[in-house]
Amino acid sequence: MAFRYVTETVNKNGSKETSLKELDQSEILLGRGASSDILLTGRLVSLRHAQLVVGAESLTIQDLESLSGVRVNDQLITKVELHRGDVVKIGNYTFTVTRDDGVWGVLERRSDLAQEEDAEAVIDGQVKKLSFQSYIPSFTVLSVILSLVVVGFFFAAPLSGTNIRSWNSGPISNAHKMIENDCGQCHAEAFTRVRDAECMACHSMSDHAPSLPALVEKHPTLGFRCASCHMEHNGDAGIIATDVKLCADCHGGLDSLLPGTGTPEIPSWHAHPEFRVSVPQPVGAEQPFKKVSLDASDLSDPTKLKLNHQIHLEPDLAGRDGLVTMQCQDCHEPTDDLHEIKPINFERHCSDCHSLEYDERLPGQSVPHGSPDVVYNYLYAQYAQLFLRKEGVEEEQPSSRRRMPGRTEARLPDIEFSRASVNEQARNTEEALFTRTACHLCHFVTDMPDAGAGESRYAVESPAIPQKWMPDSTFNHGAHQEVSCESCHVDVRKSEKTTDLLLPGKENCYQCHAEAHVAGKVDSACVTCHSYHKPLVMEEDKKRTIERILMTRSGSFQASASRSSVGESRPQGSESRPQ
Repeated sequence: MAFRYVTETVNKNGSKETSLKELDQSEILLGRGASSDILLTGRLVSLRHAQLVVGAESLTIQDLESLSGVRVNDQLITKVELHRGDVVKIGNYTFTVTRDDGVWGVLERRSDLAQEEDAEAVIDGQVKKLSFQSYIPSFTVLSVILSLVVVGFFFAAPLSGTNIRSWNSGPISNAHKMIENDCGQCHAEAFTRVRDAECMACHSMSDHAPSLPALVEKHPTLGFRCASCHMEHNGDAGIIATDVKLCADCHGGLDSLLPGTGTPEIPSWHAHPEFRVSVPQPVGAEQPFKKVSLDASDLSDPTKLKLNHQIHLEPDLAGRDGLVTMQCQDCHEPTDDLHEIKPINFERHCSDCHSLEYDERLPGQSVPHGSPDVVYNYLYAQYAQLFLRKEGVEEEQPSSRRRMPGRTEARLPDIEFSRASVNEQARNTEEALFTRTACHLCHFVTDMPDAGAGESRYAVESPAIPQKWMPDSTFNHGAHQEVSCESCHVDVRKSEKTTDLLLPGKENCYQCHAEAHVAGKVDSACVTCHSYHKPLVMEEDKKRTIERILMTRSGSFQASASRSSVGESRPQGSESRPQ
């Protein structure tokens, strides 16, 4: 991509000189190193200070872990997208972002007068070096030496194992109060920052994403650590980082950090793409679910069920005990903690209106809501009992009947005729249930004409209703119970097809939620809807006895003891635990 680096120099007489350097590349390195595309000088400029990424419609600058940092519009940044007119400061250099004729560039203004003042400062410094007094230790030098001696005593304190509380940088969080007096639980070595191995000795958490180990391996200089997000000794503030920018540092440029993840880039809270739902795929597909955006033209609910929301929400429907007007929660029942919605269950949510009774001769009896084979065998058993009662076999046994002399004994029912009659009635009722009435009304049914004895002649496609359409997010229905269901699930009263996916998009959420400090909006961050980790079952070797925990809390277990004693307080082998 084309890029222009323009230098404008103002001479002492007020005239201007302009030089132009054109670069035709998408990545431009700034620094004082030999490999820099734009060479800068000065002790405040690192060898590889910053990098510009030039796109057709965008220009991004990223700090390459420089010592003095990069400021954009007087704000210290790590990575940010630039706009025309932005002011970028690197060391003693100031650049103004330009965009002329569709070409990005930066303009640097210099002054000969400033260069002359710098030269005079160099001369003054050289003159001072010629003075004999410069070789005599100054008061400042003596003060520094004395300070180093004093500091040395302080550094010796943690190694001596006494008065370790003087090194406490701030209050411990409530989550770690139980180990407040055992510093060695986290600080395994003096003057060494807390390692992930110490965290994993007590916590069992999943990786943030399956691709995270590959990202850490590819970019070791990024310094992914538990303590990057969980900052202790600040009380409860900071123990769990919620800053959106912390997430955007990676997710804003995920394709450049680790291509091929399939995760969309999210540079900011407001730039979040439309929500995606996990749509179930047919049996045998490569993946059981496919993520589809809510604004996709081919979005459809593939659930194999015949459901008409419009009919179910009409007033005065015929129910078991009279007329009813249904509400959303009649079918979509919240869990006890109000966070989630319970799975749809026929007996609990449908049977009051949808009866499975099958024969007027057997009032009150319903077929079980189960597999077709279970339904058929139930029908066969019930009709067999009905036939026996009708013929009177149960009430009168042949051994108890007496016949008149000269008369033949009455003929007993034909067993083969009984079996055929029972099977015929069971098959007829089965056909009615699966092709015209109960099952047919809600389910997709397939004929199975080659079914054997004891097997149903029909197969029902499993509805496979997803329990969570967005499994990578969390949503608390209880926190939103003051809001009507139809405020989020719009057009539900007009929906006549199961294929209608009645889930709210991001614009619906933006009505009430904002990133931070917006009047009339709920402060929200990435962690409001997304969890960084998933908790795992604690391994047995990480668990401690109550006595050990209380000993640590009381302070009788000293972290300043020898390393071997610290090792006794944590599970054996935790030092070698993978991070």
